[in-house]
Amino acid sequence: MADAARTEAVIQGVTAPMVAVPGPGQALMARSAGFGGTMPGMTAKIALRGGNQDAFRRWIANRNDVITANGLDQLMDNNQMPTLEAVGERFPGLSSEQKQAATERALQQYQGENTALYFLVKESVIISGPYEQLDREYITKNFVGASGARNLRDGIGFLRWVESFFDISKEQAQAGTSKSSFSAWVHSYTPHRTGVQRPDCAPTRV
Repeated sequence: MADAARTEAVIQGVTAPMVAVPGPGQALMARSAGFGGTMPGMTAKIALRGGNQDAFRRWIANRNDVITANGLDQLMDNNQMPTLEAVGERFPGLSSEQKQAATERALQQYQGENTALYFLVKESVIISGPYEQLDREYITKNFVGASGARNLRDGIGFLRWVESFFDISKEQAQAGTSKSSFSAWVHSYTPHRTGVQRPDCAPTRV
């Protein structure tokens, strides 16, 4: 009964916003191959329930290596959906139309990377057991795109949910990890396909 109560608390406490639905004509950006021309996957497995902190530590280490090898460090550092406001603050000289175009491209990149992250880590999390059906329903409801966006996944939200079953503070303290602000991500982002000009570079086209 205690485990059931904890399950309910965990499920109610970590709901994350789902990735946005792409607009007409948009497509997810293709992921490039990792180091060595391959796309490394997870080798460590972890049981969602049971609180095995040692296994969680090994899983975190493997996950971080896989994320880096697949070029998703920037996504993990910022882990926020790009907004028109944030892009506007970074590029105040752009017109409203240019800001909208830049935001759409940034969102498209975020969606592609967030979806790639989900598929990289999902199978490394073992949910078999008495709560498997409940967990599967929760995953589908919260981290899988609804009608019109079924090809999208919320990898960041899924990782937060998995981490809520463990003492992530211990691992963060040990690794000395810290979160970067979203502004750093926006600063490194160059608008595409708009011909807009950043303050510090020539117009960019793809």
